[in-house]
Amino acid sequence: MAYSVQRPAIVVLVLTLGANALNYLRDAVLAAQYGAGPATDALFTALLAPTILQQMLVVGTLAPAVVPVYLELHSRRQPGARRFVIHVLTGTLLVLGVATGLAVVSLPRWVPVILPGFDAATQRLTVQALQFLLPGALCLVLAGVVGVLLNAHQRFAWPAFVPALSSLAALVVLARVPGADIGLLALVMALAMGLELLVLLPLLAAAWRRPYTGLPAVGRPAWLATPLRRAGVLAMPLLVYASLAQVVTLIERTFASRLGEGVVARLTLAQKASTLPLFLVAGSLAVVLFPRLAALSDHPTDFRRTLSDGLRMTLPPLLLCTAWLVGASRLWVAILYQRGAFSAADTAQTAQLLAGYALGLTTAGIGAILLKALHARQDVRSPLWVLVVTLGSYLVLAGVLSRALGAAGLALALSAISVISTLLLGLVLVVRHHSLAVRRLIGHLLRLLPATLAAMAVAWAVEGALAATLGTGFAALLLRAAAVTISSGLVFVVCAQLCGFGLLCRPLRPSPAPAPTASE
Repeated sequence: MAYSVQRPAIVVLVLTLGANALNYLRDAVLAAQYGAGPATDALFTALLAPTILQQMLVVGTLAPAVVPVYLELHSRRQPGARRFVIHVLTGTLLVLGVATGLAVVSLPRWVPVILPGFDAATQRLTVQALQFLLPGALCLVLAGVVGVLLNAHQRFAWPAFVPALSSLAALVVLARVPGADIGLLALVMALAMGLELLVLLPLLAAAWRRPYTGLPAVGRPAWLATPLRRAGVLAMPLLVYASLAQVVTLIERTFASRLGEGVVARLTLAQKASTLPLFLVAGSLAVVLFPRLAALSDHPTDFRRTLSDGLRMTLPPLLLCTAWLVGASRLWVAILYQRGAFSAADTAQTAQLLAGYALGLTTAGIGAILLKALHARQDVRSPLWVLVVTLGSYLVLAGVLSRALGAAGLALALSAISVISTLLLGLVLVVRHHSLAVRRLIGHLLRLLPATLAAMAVAWAVEGALAATLGTGFAALLLRAAAVTISSGLVFVVCAQLCGFGLLCRPLRPSPAPAPTASE
């Protein structure tokens, strides 16, 4: 069965770009209306709850555990596929419903423990926002599970766009009621998260009524007898991994809350700006690539080739975005956030954080795809020891660098552990699974490194020259951004070609359908 990931990856990228544009517009309006102060510290901290739960339970646990089992059941036309999905959704609803209720009741007790650096007023605002956003996060997790099942049916559009509904709802409230109460904003966004679930459920029901035209069946290990048991065996290590991975975010916010007012807000804004290319490039490709890799898990040659081609597609845009973000960090922060109560001093401090985060952008993107490759091979235990090493490294680096460099040290610590994590994940794929063409990957990086450094230098030089001549008006900022983007982009392309990396990347080669197994 021929199957190309380029077209669906582009669809996901474009729709994710639209959703993230609304998300960044929401953050820009919040920064303009409230500045970098207690209100934004509280709201951005509360918004971490839906993000952490979605990353931990959907991206990190349920998607890699449920999709391989569901693919097998549905592609073999087994009637248990729908029953399996209903059991997963019902179990998730019951467990998370009870946990959410307990968390909401105990919010006044544990918020001061997690965020000791916030004053009493900021802690109360955080509790108020979380009382609405935690139930909304429950709906967001269920919508995420439905979304990954739609992805397994090769339906990527709606799951990629519906996350924009909560940002759109917040923008409507901020436009109608400037400076609205934080509790009102949180309530409206939580209701929009519930709407996402209502939009996706009918689409999954419609997909079930159509003939299956997705990926080929995957093999089933004989020692895992039932679908729920298989998913459970996969899910438990994944849940532990995803839970520990979110500890990094909590540690960062705990350190940041001790560094002064507005630091949490600036860190949040800088991290969102730096991760936009990560979500657009590596995230979009991973969404499309994971079901394909799961289907090829028993066919090592095709698996290795598909993973290698996917990494080759990822490297150039991530490295170019790194050059842009590091070379002209202050320009991008000024365009995104500098208006209203968000001052020029806030822009300067946020730009330093953005540059620090951007240094780890490419390795984080490679690591995200390598992690999906391990999940597709149903190796859910190796990433655990990788994470333990990474978490220990972050505790040491965050403590040392935050004392020496303040908030910038936290950004650099996160970039450093992305390098450590990616190297260890690659080592697992090479040594244990023989599934990574490591020489080819290193060759691509070496060919693109001179182009990245040249583009970064050009971005810094052009931005410095134009900042002194064009001024700081919004039209001037856009003109400077266009000049930086075009000039450094051209330098990147020319240098990459001279170094032997063809940027006119060929399409991923279609893989033949795997041969039927003996059980078929």
